[in-house]
Amino acid sequence: MNRSILAAAGGALLIACGGNEAEQQAQAEQQAQALVNQLQQAANEAAQAAPAAQGAQPQAAQPQGAAGGSNFGTVTLSSGFMPDPHTVEGTSGGARDASSLGAGCVGFISDTPDHLFVASDTFTNLRVMAYSSGDVTLVVQKPDGTYLCNDDFEGTDPLVEGNFPPGTYKIWIGSYEQGTNSPYKLGFSELNSVTPSSLNQ
Repeated sequence: MNRSILAAAGGALLIACGGNEAEQQAQAEQQAQALVNQLQQAANEAAQAAPAAQGAQPQAAQPQGAAGGSNFGTVTLSSGFMPDPHTVEGTSGGARDASSLGAGCVGFISDTPDHLFVASDTFTNLRVMAYSSGDVTLVVQKPDGTYLCNDDFEGTDPLVEGNFPPGTYKIWIGSYEQGTNSPYKLGFSELNSVTPSSLNQ
């Protein structure tokens, strides 16, 4: 209890002992009420300090990549993009078995997507493909959480195509054989004539 509260309490007792005059009684009641108010204020401050102290505890570190991201960057395209095809590069493979994602998904991929693809508007027919000297596979997670997967569309190179509504897509290039890694080119095209081998130019 602080000194101001003790002083108020002492003053109230002294005035109460000094007589029965109405003025002294009124002053005693005022100081007693002030004492009650100060006690209530001190209690409120103590209650507010407890949660603040708890909130000051250090937070557990978040795992790397928990907020999202990709191994080799983000591709953002709008329909009618040029040049067509649009290509980027990366290295395939990882420890995760892609078959756990759904039927038709094969190969071994990383936990983190290799690329993020942002479709700024609707693509009525978009081809997503990969070219590599190694045996690679393709996994695309759509914004609704479903998957498009392919292996060996052309030789050992994969391709998926179809309607791509606006949104963010996660793309993995897997290695067919576990423990292997192959450099690749990832391509995007609105042209039916473009195939994985077209990226090797």
